[in-house]
Amino acid sequence: MPREPAQHPTRMAPAIVALRAKAAKVVEAELARLGGRLGELDDQTRAEIARAMYRVADKLLHAPTLRVKELAGSAGGDSCEAALRVLFDLDTDWSAAA
Repeated sequence: MPREPAQHPTRMAPAIVALRAKAAKVVEAELARLGGRLGELDDQTRAEIARAMYRVADKLLHAPTLRVKELAGSAGGDSCEAALRVLFDLDTDWSAAA
């Protein structure tokens, strides 16, 4: 039985970029919402809140990002790409995120 050609990990780069871009948009929207609810905050406090929210998003995406890169190099990498698209409701045009 012929083996499927393995994908190169860089093949998944647009999917990873799309995932991280979506996470950044979520953080930005939540920061805007929070800014409206909290009112006046000094710049240092506002910046620290933003850094904390971005760190949380980065930490949540770190392991899945590494795993996607690992799986991209194996047979069935296309299904991994499709799973990312479905699970995170990502744009199907990966080039739009790049």
